[in-house]
Order: sequence, then C-alpha cells, then structure tokens
Amino acid sequence: MQPPYDFDPEKAKALLAEAGWTLDDGVMTKDGQKLEFDFLYSGGEPVVDQLVTYMKEAWEEIGVKIDLTSINGAALIERLESGDFDMALLAVSLSPDGNQTALFSCDAATTWSELLPLLQRAMGHNRRAAAGWSSMRTHARSC
Repeated sequence: MQPPYDFDPEKAKALLAEAGWTLDDGVMTKDGQKLEFDFLYSGGEPVVDQLVTYMKEAWEEIGVKIDLTSINGAALIERLESGDFDMALLAVSLSPDGNQTALFSCDAATTWSELLPLLQRAMGHNRRAAAGWSSMRTHARSC
C-alpha cells in the first residue's frame, strides 16, 4: 500500500510554517497553542505496536507532539462511541505487507456489518471518515 504522495518532512514543516506555525522547543506552536494530540490504539499486536511507534516518530519529526495511548479493544470502542478522542487507529489483522484481505473480504462482511454502524456513529462528525465507512458498509453488504 503506497500513498499517492512522497514522505517529505521538510515540505510538511514548510506547509505548517506557511500556516503560521513556529517550532518552539521541538513542538509546533501557533497563537500559544501547541500542535499535539492523543492517539488511541489497541496495542499488543507487534505490527500495530511497530506502526504506532513509527507514526509517533514521523509526527514528532515535523514538530507535532503525539501521545500514544494503548487501551483494550472494548475501551477503545467506548471512547470512539463517546467521541472522547483526538485520533484513533483501528487495526484488525494487519500484516507487514499491507494485505487487507482480512478486513475487506466477504468473509469479513459479518464482522464489518456489525462494526460499521458503531464506527459511523463515532465518526459522524467527520464527513470524510463517515464516507469511508459508508463505502466499506456497501462492500460488506455486497457479499
């Protein structure tokens, strides 16, 4: 899985600077507010733990402070439902090669058809995320 753009920390810093952010003691700051967020995930899976460690390093390289919070799956879903989160990673059966068959195959449809309404409620305030969940729900129903 490759993003349609290159990883370019210097470009990211330049864009933040254009938007008025300045680096202060290693963290981007604007109007007295630090650019930081809490990142929820369900840890314990080696691939997920490696991924979030890399994500933290990448964010911090451009001056964004990220606090990783590993919580169990049930607590994660509860936080998503309540809207008590800045950012969250939902990772199910991730593999190092990026194969997502376990997520989007027809065998996963039952799980997704149960999970997607919950995720849509949790992400309802975010139109882009909600649209993504709707697309996945459509796939789940087509199996």
